[in-house]
Amino acid sequence: MTVRTDIFSGTPSAYVRRVVVQILWHRWWAWLTPVVACFVAAAWEAVWIFVAFMLLFMLYPGLVLLVYYYYAFSPEALRSLEPKTVELTDGAITVTYHGERHIEPQTITSADIKSVEAGYKAVTIYFKKPRYSHISIPLDAVPDGQRAEFLTLCENLAPDLA
Repeated sequence: MTVRTDIFSGTPSAYVRRVVVQILWHRWWAWLTPVVACFVAAAWEAVWIFVAFMLLFMLYPGLVLLVYYYYAFSPEALRSLEPKTVELTDGAITVTYHGERHIEPQTITSADIKSVEAGYKAVTIYFKKPRYSHISIPLDAVPDGQRAEFLTLCENLAPDLA
């Protein structure tokens, strides 16, 4: 069973939005621990409340912006801008690029897939390497008669995750 999508492209903001959420969720302890420590220290000295709020409202937005620019200019984000088609088979995904830049087709096997997330408008497939890389396939790009097959193939890409 094979499903081929129509040509679609993504936006860098959509790509980086997913990456930032992954990073914040993956490293929740790194940004939460200093704030909690400041609030605990505020039990003895009130100045620590201000330090905690400075972390939340001054330092953390800057760090999120830094992460945004780091990943917004990554090769994966630039590839997400290119018009492409995705062909799903029983055990692999083949991404063929149709842009002006010459990019070789990518084949990703099910062993390289970390997780599959089906949303209301798109299916996002996260890869193991490089870290935080993914492809988001809008459901509008899937031909109408093949959406059920497409979703079945997406579920079968990572059966051990279900």
